Amino acid sequence: MEPQTSELRGRLEREVVKLRRSGVIPPSLEAKMTQAVNELKPRLRFDSTKDRLFNVEATSYIDTAVPTDSKRPGVTYVKRAIKAGVGWYLTYVTQQVNNFTFETVGLLNALELRLSEQELRLAKIAPQVSLGHTSGQFPANILAEQAVRAQLLDRQNEQPILVTDAGGDRLLAELTALLPDLVYGQIEDSDLADRSAKEGLDVRNSSLLWHLEHCADGALGALVLRGTELECSPVWFKRGVLAETRRALAADGVAVLIHHEPSALASSPELSATAAIRGEPISVAAWAILADEAGFSSSTETIDVDTAVTRLQR
Repeated sequence: MEPQTSELRGRLEREVVKLRRSGVIPPSLEAKMTQAVNELKPRLRFDSTKDRLFNVEATSYIDTAVPTDSKRPGVTYVKRAIKAGVGWYLTYVTQQVNNFTFETVGLLNALELRLSEQELRLAKIAPQVSLGHTSGQFPANILAEQAVRAQLLDRQNEQPILVTDAGGDRLLAELTALLPDLVYGQIEDSDLADRSAKEGLDVRNSSLLWHLEHCADGALGALVLRGTELECSPVWFKRGVLAETRRALAADGVAVLIHHEPSALASSPELSATAAIRGEPISVAAWAILADEAGFSSSTETIDVDTAVTRLQR
């Protein structure tokens, strides 16, 4: 069964690639189809919160009407005597416990319902975007892009290359021309993704972290990590991207990170507003610490006072 499943999946993937390149499936439509599939996934599993609350409610009632019958002579009368002697007290205590349990489970059910409603709303609003769209972009740096191209062309493997935040400049198009059929991009904005696809570029309309989480282990030969979604984000998001990058990167692969010092925000009011909402960029030294935490060996090339390019290897 497994070989047949793999063969079928391979045929489907080849057909999707063919349709994507022909323009029949725009990136935004693919993202919406993914959202629709995710919404159809069953939310209730055996160990789900709702199931567990049902089990708690079903087993929480305490009954003081314990059985007193016995096959042994005289034991039945002894049990009934004990029950009659302490029954008044046990009934009083268990009534309080049952009332408390009933109210507690009712409160938990109400909270579970409200949380489920919020999850459904979030799924419809942004099923795969972790932090929402950016409103500004760091200015393109020609020297940084040249450094990236040089490091990517120095690779030895023939596995796919991912260019993140690929809708703001010509880097994806230039790399595609140099390495056809190997390079594809990730774009968070649906309009930019569709526009890039119409130009003949292979792109995915998704959040950076969401896309990396859905890449197979060792599937990527190289990555270009950059963009406001990455830089203007909380530290937990940056850590998640680096961890998923290391997992998805081939053993001999390389990731190239284009990043900026926080002082670069001064060049754009939109960037400053984005950073205030989503999280500010971190320094080159801080990126080095995060890269070390993720298990990368890194080397950084300073492009100018604000921009740096860091090479990450496993």
